[in-house]
Amino acid sequence: MNGQELMVRESSQVGQVAQADNDGQVIAMWLHGRPHTTQRAYSYEVQGLLAAVGKPLVQITLGDLQGYFSTLATLAPASQARAIHATKSLFAFAKKIGYLTFNPGAAILSPKIKKNLAERILPESQVHRLLALEPHPRNRVLLRL
Repeated sequence: MNGQELMVRESSQVGQVAQADNDGQVIAMWLHGRPHTTQRAYSYEVQGLLAAVGKPLVQITLGDLQGYFSTLATLAPASQARAIHATKSLFAFAKKIGYLTFNPGAAILSPKIKKNLAERILPESQVHRLLALEPHPRNRVLLRL
């Protein structure tokens, strides 16, 4: 038996050690090490969820999540997907560290987002036309750079 198997066996026999005492600690650990922009976006999404549901993480049910996500229907598909992804990620993390005994986010399906990057890229001929039609020399130089 290697050391990791021994640790798993011992922790399952003794019981799981609490990694966090409250939602704030769980969220801080979940965000730790992520890029600053991701931290800001995910924090915004989770605060929106908690404000809308009005419950701590341990009391949020699948029905609560479904109800909250239905309120996001007016948002763009990418915004809805970010909210759902952030929420599912948080609940999976909280379950993994033993803060939650059940992950209600596991039953939520992630939406498929249409990848439209190719539609937003200008063809070379349009880029040349854009450069040629710029009347101000300073702007033309900046565009060429």
